[in-house]
Amino acid sequence: MRFIRIFLALIAAVLFGTFALVFLSFLAGDTLASGAFHFMNALADAPDPIEVMLVTFKAFGKFITLLLLGPILLTALIGELLKIRAGLWYITGTAILSGIIPWLMRAQLSEPTAGEFRVAAYLAIVGGIIGFVYWVLAGKKS
Repeated sequence: MRFIRIFLALIAAVLFGTFALVFLSFLAGDTLASGAFHFMNALADAPDPIEVMLVTFKAFGKFITLLLLGPILLTALIGELLKIRAGLWYITGTAILSGIIPWLMRAQLSEPTAGEFRVAAYLAIVGGIIGFVYWVLAGKKS
């Protein structure tokens, strides 16, 4: 029964995280909002719009897996192995992991821009939301 609750909590947490990321992006007026407009323009200009959609959805799936599912999976795995049930663990652990992933993937050695800090902050906030949802659904009960 615990495994099913964990699995469903992971799915729900990533869904909430996806909605939170889209909401934050549209609220701030950049990042995903501009990506959505570029996607619509690419669809309109493409000779084969289905190919553009497939490539975009595949890339979005990788994005969701790496930035939203990865941090909560690692946090949940450690939490389950160590039997940690504290909400602080899931919220801060996932927020920190979500916020540092862009820095770990960063190839440039130059100073980060304000936009990069903003994206990292968005991801940290979304990571905290994901951690909270997971904790509410699976973490706080033994």
